[in-house]
Amino acid sequence: MMRKLMIALAALMLAGTTATVAFAQTKTSKPTRATVHKLVIHVDSNDPATMTLALNNAQNVKSYYEAEGDTVTIEIVAYGPGLTMYTTDSPVKERIATMSLDDPDMQFSACGNTLKKVSEKAGKD
Repeated sequence: MMRKLMIALAALMLAGTTATVAFAQTKTSKPTRATVHKLVIHVDSNDPATMTLALNNAQNVKSYYEAEGDTVTIEIVAYGPGLTMYTTDSPVKERIATMSLDDPDMQFSACGNTLKKVSEKAGKD
């Protein structure tokens, strides 16, 4: 339990750091036209609360940049156990589907290495 909490906190700290750096870039530069920002959020936990927090962070970052007159492309990458958040029985599947359909700058990806391992394991069963 403590290990999962530490992993989730580490992932969220990385996501928060990435977003904070992007915010700092916007505050220090004075672009004459809209700036396009990019953010990648990694999810490696099969905990719906962790994915929900990642989705909330993505929406908050998007809202921030829209208010600044900028755009942001956001990619949420699931790997390892986090890949289960993309399955048909995931408790967050409807929110992911809605976000991906409503916003072309919001992308959901799966780690290629994780997909390869899952395929290999499925072939052995």
